Amino acid sequence: GDSLPTHIRTQRQESNPKYPDRGKMFAPLTGKLSITLKRAKDLRKTQMLGKQDPYVEVKFAGQKKKTKTHTDGDRFPVWDSTIEFKCQSVKDFTIKFSVWNKNLATLDDSIGVLQIPVLVLLSNPSVWLPLYRHEDHRTECGKILVETKFEGSGGVPVRQHSNFGLISARYGLGNVNVNVLPFVQSIVRDLKLVIPPNVDLSEIFKMDPISGHTDKSLFITYLLGDGKTSNGIHIPESGRRQETVVQLADFSSRQQEQGVAMKAAESQRLKHQAAEVKALQEQAQAEAKKEAELRKSSEASLEAVKQMAMAQEARLKAEIQHLHNMLCEEAKTVKALKDRNQLLMSQIQSLKAENKLAKVIPPKGQVCYLDSVEHKRTMQNNSSNKPEAPNDNHDAWEAHEIFPSNDGGYIIKSLKTGNHLSCNPGNHELRYENQNQGLWESWDIERKSGVYYFVSRSCGRTLQCTPQGQVRCENNNRGPWEAWTISS
Repeated sequence: GDSLPTHIRTQRQESNPKYPDRGKMFAPLTGKLSITLKRAKDLRKTQMLGKQDPYVEVKFAGQKKKTKTHTDGDRFPVWDSTIEFKCQSVKDFTIKFSVWNKNLATLDDSIGVLQIPVLVLLSNPSVWLPLYRHEDHRTECGKILVETKFEGSGGVPVRQHSNFGLISARYGLGNVNVNVLPFVQSIVRDLKLVIPPNVDLSEIFKMDPISGHTDKSLFITYLLGDGKTSNGIHIPESGRRQETVVQLADFSSRQQEQGVAMKAAESQRLKHQAAEVKALQEQAQAEAKKEAELRKSSEASLEAVKQMAMAQEARLKAEIQHLHNMLCEEAKTVKALKDRNQLLMSQIQSLKAENKLAKVIPPKGQVCYLDSVEHKRTMQNNSSNKPEAPNDNHDAWEAHEIFPSNDGGYIIKSLKTGNHLSCNPGNHELRYENQNQGLWESWDIERKSGVYYFVSRSCGRTLQCTPQGQVRCENNNRGPWEAWTISS
């Protein structure tokens, strides 16, 4: 039509090129398909009270798998859950996503569904996909972020090298599209790409990226004769009364130029897609900032009114400026006083905490015992200079002394050997080794609800006792197995 560039034209005479069948273009899948359901946004609410608990069910190749449930995830759940499908010559490419609200007393509620060819995921490794209330894909009710990795053979074929400058060809609607570049390359004849009239694209490509929509299109970018990249053209799904002919250029003698342009265009497409994904991720955060933006807008409006008043009241300009400067100085003074007050309060709280801890830690030189709250065992220095908790005898092997270290922490000293309990930051091994008061031997002591947690200052892990009486530093969960009491 007249809206197409001069190197693209429509012809009334119909052509009937021989198209490869789907089996040759989209080979059966064999391998491992990994799908990560990252998160969702703007999900439809299915319950009147409280927050919904969404999860995703995925059906593919005769297999059905689920993600974990995000309790109280409501309209913006985060799963970050990966599910895997084993594929063996899979010819049915249909994959179905169903998002449900988990219920305890009744059947789970359907939030939204999406049924598409898995080719969409293989063409877009990281993509936000729309959800719909029903399988007719009419009423949108949210989006899900999906990341895909396929290890194996089949699916979307690798783009073949050509001498006519085709860069990309995507068939679909928005993010729901399939890479059909190898297919399009295969039907170019005499540097002409011909799309016949009165035939839906889904019939040409033998697949439909998303059913229920007639506004899908084929988007093609290619190199012009001067080596520049075209702006791209959209060929509509249906309703074409004339065939569309795209005249391509011969790049057989300029393969390097074509390769560089193709790589640049593909890089730009990937950057655009990544930017789109990032933008959608940030959209949820932007909604939380609307109130601040409105407040900022109001402040800007007030400032504009103030400037107009200042312009109209020239005789008061000096006085207003003087008052403004005074207010600024007072604001700085108030801020400085607030900052100073916060610093003093923080120091007071720190001193109170230190004083409270000092009152319950036995004084230096006094014997104490470290008892596991969870397993009722006492830590001792065994014959190999390793800590363990086999029993609770409170004998000489279990006697310790706790006193402040040089770096602000605490030293746990075995009175049996005189050595200090240390934690190797590399392998987190605990031993009674020396008396250097180094970082390996320094511990932070936290008191909460009458129990103590000993945190290694060298690795940040917490001292714990296993059910078998092993004493080690593995994590920092503040669980009951990491809680101790100190007795004299």
